[in-house]
Amino acid sequence: MLCNQSNEEKINVCIKCGNNDILINNCGYSSFNAGSGTCKKCENKVVASNGSWDDDNWIIKEWNFKNPTKEEEIVFLEDQIKKMKNKIKEVKKRDW
Repeated sequence: MLCNQSNEEKINVCIKCGNNDILINNCGYSSFNAGSGTCKKCENKVVASNGSWDDDNWIIKEWNFKNPTKEEEIVFLEDQIKKMKNKIKEVKKRDW
C-alpha cells in the first residue's frame, strides 16, 4: 500500500491469479487524482481517477469492483443468466 490508506476497505484478491498482495497507489492530487491497484504477482492492474485524495478507499472500491469475490461474481452471473432467459422468452414470443 502507498499513500494514505485508511484500511477501512477490505481488498479483494486478484481475480486473475488469486494473489492477495495488491499495491494500492494514490497520486494524491487535489483537482485530478489518479490511482491504481496492481497485483504484485501477475500485474493485473486497475486504474481510476477521482477528485478526492483524502484516502485510498475509492481506489480499493474500484479494485474490488473489477476483482469481485467468488460469491459476488456468482451472484452477478446468476443475475445475467436470469436476464438472458427472460430475453430468450421475449424473442420466442415474437410473431415474426
